[in-house]
Amino acid sequence: MSDGTKVYFIDYNRSYIPLLFKWHQEHVAINFPYQFPGLAIFTHDLTTGSGTQKLATCNGEVVGFIWFDIKFNEYEEREEGTIRYVHVDSDYRGRGLGKVLMEYAHNSIDSEATYCILGTHVDNKEAIGLYEKMGYRPYRLIMRRDR
Repeated sequence: MSDGTKVYFIDYNRSYIPLLFKWHQEHVAINFPYQFPGLAIFTHDLTTGSGTQKLATCNGEVVGFIWFDIKFNEYEEREEGTIRYVHVDSDYRGRGLGKVLMEYAHNSIDSEATYCILGTHVDNKEAIGLYEKMGYRPYRLIMRRDR
């Protein structure tokens, strides 16, 4: 990280679900304010989803999480990397951990895919700033109409 703190990556396992769900609730409040998925749905997504799920630790404490995968995009006829989820504990934000998590994913994705996509809410300025620094640019626009 930018302050010299060492980051280690460990594999996800079910014992981390309570912590990840707490973070997920923060994530949903920022990115999807009208959706409130329950613990069962979140757990199902984590345990049945494909891809790589890693936890970042500093000084023995879990401080971040990233979930990414690589799949064949049939429309573009090439491999596509997707960062499905990235979260940094609020006490560790602004210290470069998000960049470390993203670089970890990019190291795997770049060896197989020609590009990588991710999504965030239009109002999540902090995340958008990080993603732009990491080389991302607007690619698709999803619009919504409420009744």
